[in-house]
This record gives sequence, structure tokens and C-alpha cells, in this order.
Amino acid sequence: MTTAELRRSGTIALATTVLCWAAAFPAIRTGLDGFSPWALGASRLLVASLALGAVALVRGITVPPRAWWGRAVLAGLVGQTLYQGLLMTGEKTVPAGTASLLIATAPLFSVAAAAVLLHEPARRALPGMALAFAGAALVGASAGFGGGTGALVVLAAAACQGTYHVVVKPLAEAIGAFPATAWSVWAGTLLASPALPVAVHDAASAPASSFVAIAVLGIVSSALGYAAWSVALSRASIARTTAALYLVPVVAMVLAWWWLGERPSVVAVIGGALAIAGVVVVRRTPSRPAGAPPETAEASSETWAATGETATQP
Repeated sequence: MTTAELRRSGTIALATTVLCWAAAFPAIRTGLDGFSPWALGASRLLVASLALGAVALVRGITVPPRAWWGRAVLAGLVGQTLYQGLLMTGEKTVPAGTASLLIATAPLFSVAAAAVLLHEPARRALPGMALAFAGAALVGASAGFGGGTGALVVLAAAACQGTYHVVVKPLAEAIGAFPATAWSVWAGTLLASPALPVAVHDAASAPASSFVAIAVLGIVSSALGYAAWSVALSRASIARTTAALYLVPVVAMVLAWWWLGERPSVVAVIGGALAIAGVVVVRRTPSRPAGAPPETAEASSETWAATGETATQP
């Protein structure tokens, strides 16, 4: 395959990833018409687990050593079970497009978690973090009091996603990005399984559109989205793929407008722009302190690369 063909296929994979992950936000709102939040989250994880299992049967998968099982379970709890449940609970009152803007702040929580768990310096990132959280506050305020409470729940989901990136990084380095993601999804599904009986109960009266939404969430947004992301990472630079992720909330707002008729408020758009700008500032802030060896900066770049490879689907 020529360089031009690689670049073209990488662009197509990136566009597919953005569309798949952006579609999750309006799909969640549709799924909530028939399922309670935690039941919907468990249903999505179950479908995603089956889809990833099919992929694993075809391509094979590495089983993590016993010493890594605890980390895989923790990654599943934080990045799958809690993330899905909190995001879907928040979207009960927060519009899909607005939720996508808030989830875009997840890298900030990765920085904070890395500072606490990995002792990585975060002081230089504080201005960007302050800007992003100011934007997130505007987004929350635009939703009113009830929606503002829901916005806090969505931010909690973003915190889970950001923490997941840090927790799963050593696992991905040990066994690979796809196995780390698959095992965390399977662990998250098991942990979410107590909500499956509720999902069965909800299914008796759920509209057909809610079942379509679950299929979109599990197959399109999770399995296909991750597959496309893996292709994109193998054929495009980390900088390019990371930059493309900033389009997810934009596309999500357009899809929510088309699919659900949700028109974003001016305040929400401004707040979202500030939040994304803050994330961009954080990602462009050099983490190497004055006088530190260049390897520190290189390690920081590898951290972002690894967290990108194991990105949690929205």
C-alpha cells in the first residue's frame, strides 16, 4: 500500500471513529426512552462484549497474567461500569450534544489522575485545566438547575474515563491495546450484570427505537468505533488522531440536532468551545520541568499515545 493510500485509509478510519463515537450520545437519549440508565449501560456493555468476543475469536487475544487481573477489573469498574452508568444517568436531564462537550474534558482528569497515581507533574497544565472547567461550568449553567445537577453526573463520568486511561495504560503496555480494552469491557460487563434483570424487565415495554439504540451503542459506537480507531492509529500520527477527537462533540451536536431535534444553546456552545480549548492547551503544554532530561517529555508523549490507543468509547 502506497503512502497516499495509507493516508487516505487513515483519514477514512478517523472519520469513521468520530462518527461512531459521536453517534453514542443521541443513541443514549433514544435508549433511555425504554430503559433505565444502569440497565441501558449494562445492555450496551453486554452487546459490546459479544461483538468484541467475536473479534477476539477471529484475531486471537492475549490473556493477561494473573498479576494483572486486578488492574483489568479496576479498569472495567471505572472505565466501563461506572462510566456507562453515570453518563446515561446524566443524559436523563442533559442534552446529548451538551453531554458530549462535558465528556470532552476527560483528558483533564487523566492529567489529574496521572499526577496522583503516577506522580507526573501537572502544575504547567493548571491554566488549561482552569479554562476547561470554566467552560464546563458554563455548559452546566446553560442546562438550568436540574440539568446542572445532571451535568455534574456527566462530569463524574468524564472523571471515570480520564482515570481509566491512567489505570489501563500499564495493562495496555503489557498485553496490547486491543486485549486491554476487551478485557476491561468484559470485566465491566460482569460488574454491571446485576442491572441486567432490570434491563429484561424494561425490555418488555421498551419501544423498538430503544433496541436499535442499544445495537448502535454496542456494535457501532463500541466495537466498530474501536476497530476504526485502531486502524487510524496505525496509519496516522498521534497528533493527528488526537486532534480529530475534538470533532466528536461537534458531530454529536449535529447528530443530536438531526436525530433528536436538540438545538444547543449559545451559552452551551461557548462553554463547550472553552472546555475544548482548555483541553487543547493542556495537551500542548510541555510537561518537562526546566532542567529535566528530554526523556521526560518523550515519556509524556508516550503517555498520551497509550491513553489514545485505549480510549474509552463515548
